[in-house]
Amino acid sequence: MTELDDILNALPFPALIIDDNNKILFSNNVLLSGEIDVPFNTIVGNSIGSFLRCENADKKTGACNHKNKCNFCGIPSVIEKSKLENKKASGEAVLISQTNNHKLTFDISITASPIHNPDNNKQVLVVFSDISQEKRKKALERIFFHDIINHIGSLNGILSIIKSEKKDDHLEELFNITTYISKEIEEEILQQRQLTKAENNELTITLSDNNTLELIKSSIEQTKFISEANNKYIEIDSQTEEVTIQTDPVILKRILINLLKNALEASETDETVIIGCAYLKNNAVRFMVKNNKVISKENKQLIFRRRFSTKGDNRGLGTYSVKLLGERYLKGKVDFISNDKEGTIFYIELPVNSRWK
Repeated sequence: MTELDDILNALPFPALIIDDNNKILFSNNVLLSGEIDVPFNTIVGNSIGSFLRCENADKKTGACNHKNKCNFCGIPSVIEKSKLENKKASGEAVLISQTNNHKLTFDISITASPIHNPDNNKQVLVVFSDISQEKRKKALERIFFHDIINHIGSLNGILSIIKSEKKDDHLEELFNITTYISKEIEEEILQQRQLTKAENNELTITLSDNNTLELIKSSIEQTKFISEANNKYIEIDSQTEEVTIQTDPVILKRILINLLKNALEASETDETVIIGCAYLKNNAVRFMVKNNKVISKENKQLIFRRRFSTKGDNRGLGTYSVKLLGERYLKGKVDFISNDKEGTIFYIELPVNSRWK
């Protein structure tokens, strides 16, 4: 079995082959932590729990009592599903592992695949990966976004009370500045939360009927006071068509606002950014945002990549999020043209009727 040993030990994550009684026939010597452990032949014939050093492996109510049930993790159920359906099955489990005199809790992903052999023996290849960091990251993101948005909501409530009180011109100016900053912070947080949900396939789409011109006007209203808009102008294309489309207005406006921000950032003082909408023959509409700057040939190939930006470090989510939200969630097409004659035009094409399944 030298060849099989080499294959399993080449894997960077724990992997093993089990028989019909869930006993180990072969395995590599990689721990969930990524460290190299004892050679596989010291655990052949043992249970999966022993291989993973599960603290519940030897308990009578655990998974390793040959009853294929477990009160502590979901590993056996994944394996049984693979056997019953005779195909690959996947799942997740929480495992407490005794490693180097320390107890470590792992969130793990399990994949079990039947192995078809000439002897017709029922064997299963089982691989594990540690997804603890990913799980912790998602939990922290949910907590962060929830708490920060609540705080911003409280701040906006206080500002509303202050607004109703009598104040002089100086306080009026300070209030307006504070209100603007608060709304900007809230917008940035909401945008990041939406992007995180989109990347995790957790974003919910809410469809409704919307007027294209009203969507454009609302997007301009939310954009014209940002710093990038200072001494620059936004105009609605004179050929813009009013069409009723079925879409998620929150997500679409997020896309249009991002495109407007990018166009304003790329524009010089006193230049004008154009936004508009046209009805297409294939029962679709095209929203477009135009500025005068031309994108270099090198940057054109990178424009929709995450973290890529022509504006410096810690940027690059604008066009990336537009592509992600517009195509994966609104079922549209996002692209751009950029040349000396037309400048740069980013656009999103959307079906008029978006009642997709």
